[in-house]
Amino acid sequence: MSEHFLAYIRAHIEALREELGADAMSVYERDEEERVARLLAWAGEKPREIAPFDVPPVGTCAKTGKGILIEKKHERPKFRSLVIVPLEAHGEQFGVLNCASEKAEYFKSQKLLTAVRSVAEMLARQWSTPGTEHLH
Repeated sequence: MSEHFLAYIRAHIEALREELGADAMSVYERDEEERVARLLAWAGEKPREIAPFDVPPVGTCAKTGKGILIEKKHERPKFRSLVIVPLEAHGEQFGVLNCASEKAEYFKSQKLLTAVRSVAEMLARQWSTPGTEHLH
């Protein structure tokens, strides 16, 4: 991963979170050797720093490479709508994008799911490009 990208995502994750209208957003790097996802950057409430592959939902997405949509009917915990998608480039998964909302069923709309996927694809392209200094 490019140090330029890491600095960029840490500096701009808040703007990406606001663009999606999410209450929280985090980006994790997949560590196959340790079988965990490690927190790289976040906006909003800080999530756990390490997500083991066997602990849902971030760890599960990191392990399987499959996106996850969670909608909770009750008011606890704080986030009632979550979408977790893998970051993939060149056929290899290397990270996870996690978005959360306090609003029930927030990410159920196709428009928002498409927007989250677009952000994930953009991040994956930039993450896998050596020397990236800015997102397009």
